[in-house]
Amino acid sequence: MSEGQQPRKGRARGRARGRARGVPTASQQPQQQPTSPQQTTPSQYQLPSPSSQRLPILPQPQQQARSPGSAWGYVPQQMQPGTSGVQQIRQQQVQQQGERRPQEQGACAIDPNLKDVAGTFKKLSVSEPKDKRVARKGILRGKISAEQNLEQKTRPETLYVKKGTSGKPINLITNHFRLTKTTDWSLYQYHVDMNPNEEKTWVRKGLLAVHREALGNAYLFDGTMLFVRNRLHSPQNTELTFFSPRSKDQTKIAITVKFTNELRIGDYQYIQLFNIMLRNSLGDMGLKLVGRQYFNLDESEELPEAKIKIFPGFNTSILQYEDHIMMCLDVSHKVLRTDTVLEFFNECCRRYGVDEGTEKFTDTVLKSIVFTLYNNRPYQVDGICFDKSPRDSFSYKGSTKTYIAYYAENHFRTITDYNQFLLLSKPKAKDVRGGRIEDIYLIPELCLMTGLSDEMRSNFNLMTAVATCTRVPPNKRVRSYYRFINKLYGCPEVVERLNFWNIQFSRSLESIPARVLNPEILYMGRNSDEEPTITPSAEEGDWFRSIRSHKMFSSVPLKKWVLIASKNATANVKMRGEPIKNFLSVLKNAADSLNYKIDSNPVLYITRGETIAHYLDEIQKATSRGGVDLVMCLINVNRADLYAAIKKRCCCDSPIPSQVIATKTLGHKSLLSICTKIVIQMNCKLGGSPWYTSLPFKRNVETSDGTGKTEVPAASLVVGFDVCHDTRAKNKSVGAMVASLDYYFSKFYSAISRHTSGQELSDDIALHIYHAVIEFNKINSYLPPKIILFRDGVGESNIGYVIEHEVKAIEKRLKTSFPQKTPMLTVIIVSKRIQTRLFRELTKKEFTDKKVPILNDGIPNYTNPNPGTVVDDVVTRPDK
Repeated sequence: MSEGQQPRKGRARGRARGRARGVPTASQQPQQQPTSPQQTTPSQYQLPSPSSQRLPILPQPQQQARSPGSAWGYVPQQMQPGTSGVQQIRQQQVQQQGERRPQEQGACAIDPNLKDVAGTFKKLSVSEPKDKRVARKGILRGKISAEQNLEQKTRPETLYVKKGTSGKPINLITNHFRLTKTTDWSLYQYHVDMNPNEEKTWVRKGLLAVHREALGNAYLFDGTMLFVRNRLHSPQNTELTFFSPRSKDQTKIAITVKFTNELRIGDYQYIQLFNIMLRNSLGDMGLKLVGRQYFNLDESEELPEAKIKIFPGFNTSILQYEDHIMMCLDVSHKVLRTDTVLEFFNECCRRYGVDEGTEKFTDTVLKSIVFTLYNNRPYQVDGICFDKSPRDSFSYKGSTKTYIAYYAENHFRTITDYNQFLLLSKPKAKDVRGGRIEDIYLIPELCLMTGLSDEMRSNFNLMTAVATCTRVPPNKRVRSYYRFINKLYGCPEVVERLNFWNIQFSRSLESIPARVLNPEILYMGRNSDEEPTITPSAEEGDWFRSIRSHKMFSSVPLKKWVLIASKNATANVKMRGEPIKNFLSVLKNAADSLNYKIDSNPVLYITRGETIAHYLDEIQKATSRGGVDLVMCLINVNRADLYAAIKKRCCCDSPIPSQVIATKTLGHKSLLSICTKIVIQMNCKLGGSPWYTSLPFKRNVETSDGTGKTEVPAASLVVGFDVCHDTRAKNKSVGAMVASLDYYFSKFYSAISRHTSGQELSDDIALHIYHAVIEFNKINSYLPPKIILFRDGVGESNIGYVIEHEVKAIEKRLKTSFPQKTPMLTVIIVSKRIQTRLFRELTKKEFTDKKVPILNDGIPNYTNPNPGTVVDDVVTRPDK
């Protein structure tokens, strides 16, 4: 099956299209029309009638008017209104009740004098329609990101205040624009299915746009969900059917519109509607949809030597925050390679020969993601079919067609290499649920490579160039936000849309209160009579420079250790003298400054080559006699497989502390600083503690006279748990846990567990924590009074699972195993992938020092907040 082949009947293919409604009855089935090569595009849609109430168009540079996107039901100029089964019902409704004003729209209308619209939204209620089964079908459908769906409420009902008071108060700005005005009328939500199914969203919008008049001139459609201001259905029939001709082949498409919900102010679906409206506006602003995000394809930066293009774009989402509905906006980038899969194959064969090049090509491409040039869609490569070519034929609409002809006729792409192989992409689980069970064969010549190869990542200059393009400094990031909002209000189509739906964004970034906590005091080892404490700098949170004059808190001497290097380990090190001898001398000086005892003459092993086997053989020789405290390996190349093999041998096969160093480090100008960090790492691996900080953990013990109990400092079990997913075998994952065992956080217990998708993690986590408690008790002779679990790798949709399964499983295990003194459990779910960005205005001193690039464009200059900054209001979620 080709990429463009029609799927079978059943659930529609692609993103949540809902359930196919089947074939229309004989009375509804239209006749097939002759095939036409014409195809209606979104750029031909017309503007709807403007609302009587307009927002003032702010004075911004006017852009040349572009044809608006199709999500608002604009009629294609080439298409005439088709037959509609709802037109008579719609006319009767208009005659009987007229066009209702917002305050006259039934039970879900709101008081026109209501002022606190955002306050109403804070309740986040969901109105229940009469048919609850039907209502479920449209509530979470459509192209809304996971974070915008109904989210897990984790805030306890008894928690009224969640703002802290400690620290120094400051003001920040954030990447949020407040909605200063929102729509204040009720809406009706419908689910749209099409038969035969149509995958392309913009075509679906065009097919429905034919019936704009029947839909009431004011509707919002994202390809699946339809929102209208006036009810379309009658009480007796909640399902309507339209027919539209598909432009490219004149096939009559049956469009089924099913009522799912009646929305009231405060319903969460309003937030979804705002997001749909915003995403459709991005297209009017000249941004193009690539995958699931919008990017500016006209402002790309190209790195021709690496065959890479970087496209700037924006991530947007509208959510309910503490007191207001706001749009979160952030800068994003898409890194795409400009070489096709076929070009990459030819390059591999040229560099390594046909046999080895084909093997390297297969290892790289298999299970990777490729991007098709003709529809900007990603596909996973599940197979490489060297026995197939574009000359092969497949069944398409009752006839046989070659891939060459199919792509020429349907995608206007000419295939130049008729002998190239084909790429196989199997249907995903959601595709199977949608009814597509056939394989897709892709043309390598029409697919772009994605991602950065290991060779690219090891290229320092290339990664520096990529980082320069993608890591936007705070000052420029703030200005990009203002450019976005000005461009949004400078687009007539967008302003027309916002006016029509009575929506308005603030033109200024949101200002929020914050507080900066005082730096924690670090305790070091004592040198003579000086105070063994360090206070990190408030501006950078760094204390590295201060430790050089202090002794580490506890040290484990490094007496016997080995150094393994290849013959050519130092061939590329540019320095006078012997690099290894100089490195050992600097390492000894760094150790002396920390009062750390280290033997400056390790046993040296020279490998015969630089392969994995050569290094593993020398490690085996060095450790076979025993008595070795640590193994250090100097590797000449930055290879992830070599590093992983060394660590696996030293951690699993022959457990021994290890340190791996790239030989280019030996010639670094900051070698003393690097060696100081190496010494600290080696001390920790041997069981020492460079420093510690006082934590407020206590436990009750009997007093010496036996008359009562008193609180004394105690260690607590701090646990971190994360899940790593295999990038190639996506159904396989590994869970990893690390737990602290002593008061100084210098001893740890770790465990891993492998599992497949669908397999519960709760039993593994509970068992790991149980074993960690046992190890804790062996070291401290008492059970931990508290267990603090930092749970990472949890998406918003999985929070409920963590609460209901993992936490309860841990609690059950602890209560069963330690019924007399069950530790108190605290679970912290860590969310790292958030879009919130915080900015602090430069102080006068920073402005004068000019350590941060200063921009004189009328906008204040900003930088990142200091470490220890806490934000617990305004941009936090009310249900968290």
